[in-house]
Amino acid sequence: MLASPSVVAAAKACGVTSKTAHQWLLQPGVTQALKMARQKMLDDSMHTLQQCSQFAVSALLRNVSKDAPPAMQIRAAEIILEYALKYTQIETLAERVTELEALLGNKPLRLA
Repeated sequence: MLASPSVVAAAKACGVTSKTAHQWLLQPGVTQALKMARQKMLDDSMHTLQQCSQFAVSALLRNVSKDAPPAMQIRAAEIILEYALKYTQIETLAERVTELEALLGNKPLRLA
């Protein structure tokens, strides 16, 4: 079901009716297995992106050098600064969430 664009297409690929496929989706075990498989696919994709990010950073660094055209240097610098700022903001938020969780302990959060 993960490799198909719809339940109907997945059913056809599995050789079952779409009614059967929809019935499968009502079973908690099937929905849980699909959820776990989707998460694994996403995790694998993110891992691949993380591995490739070093090449992207190298490309930016090459294009921020004095040998690159000025417009390219500026654009590379903008991208580097933008992502450095985003990283800093995420780190700050993560620290704040950790501090809030420590303050709350196991107490449930009540929103007004």
